This record gives sequence, C-alpha cells and structure tokens, in this order.
Amino acid sequence: HVQAAQLVQRFRLAALADIVIANETEFALLADVTTFDEKTLLSLHAKTGQTLVVTLGAEGVAAASDGAIQRAGGLSIKPVDTVGAGDTFSGYLAAGIDAGLTLLQALRRAAVAGSLACLTAGSVQAATDIAAPTLQQWSTSKAQALSFLPGSTGDERLAASKREGLLLLDKQGN
Repeated sequence: HVQAAQLVQRFRLAALADIVIANETEFALLADVTTFDEKTLLSLHAKTGQTLVVTLGAEGVAAASDGAIQRAGGLSIKPVDTVGAGDTFSGYLAAGIDAGLTLLQALRRAAVAGSLACLTAGSVQAATDIAAPTLQQWSTSKAQALSFLPGSTGDERLAASKREGLLLLDKQGN
C-alpha cells in the first residue's frame, strides 16, 4: 500500500502538470471516488483545467480535454505480460503530442503501443521489438504497418485491424 505521505506528494505533483496520466486506481485516488466514470473525469477536468488521461486496460483510454471526453481503444489481445504497458502508453502519448498529433491521434497511437507492449515478456523487449517498429510505420499504409504485428498474415492483420477499429495514422491523420 502507498503510505499517506506518498499520496500527498503525488497529489502535489499532479497539480503541477498540464497533462495527468493515471490508471483507473490512481484516478480513483486522485478524484476521491471508488471507481472510474466519465462524469467524474469531466468534472475534475473542469475543476483543474488539466488534460486528464485515464488508462482503462483492455477498454483503452479516456481523456478529458477542452471540456470534452475523448476515447481511444487498444487492441484486443491475449496479453503475455502487462508490465510496462502503462509506461509504453505514456511514452508514446508524449511523443505523439510532441510530434504535433492531435490529442485523439496521440491517444490512439499510445493505446495501440500499450497493447503491443503486452505481447511479449519484459517491458523493454516489447516496447523496442514490437511497438516501436510497428508504430514507426506511421507514414506507410495501414497494411504495411500491420505487417509488423506478430502472429498472422497481412490479410488477417488487416481484417483484425478493421474489426478492432485500429487506426494506424500517418502524420496527417490518414
């Protein structure tokens, strides 16, 4: 369990950020609620003015920014190891925003990266061997980018991407 002094310090640090990223449990602590819901997310966003991002595991991610909720889904996968998924998500979100993607585009990219990070044991291995090469294909076609995903043929991956609503966007959002 996190001790009370550590929680106080985390709240102070969160208050200083323009963008706060939390998982469901962390969000519940920050918002002083028992479970995540979008109404509370939007209310806390209105109160703080911060962009609030909540990772929701297999349900993807929800964010409150500019007075509205935005959602992005990850991939439906059979996770091998979830260690590092949140860190991978956060890194790709920050990189996407820094690269000039809209928040929704950056959320989609980060959610996919977080999913991909779960496909192999070890967070560094997953982020570097699977997520990075797949997501580097941003300027190529969706089918080419999907060819980097492990475990099936290109046609099967393309069909899966359509079924899962996977959007691999180029820098113009196409």
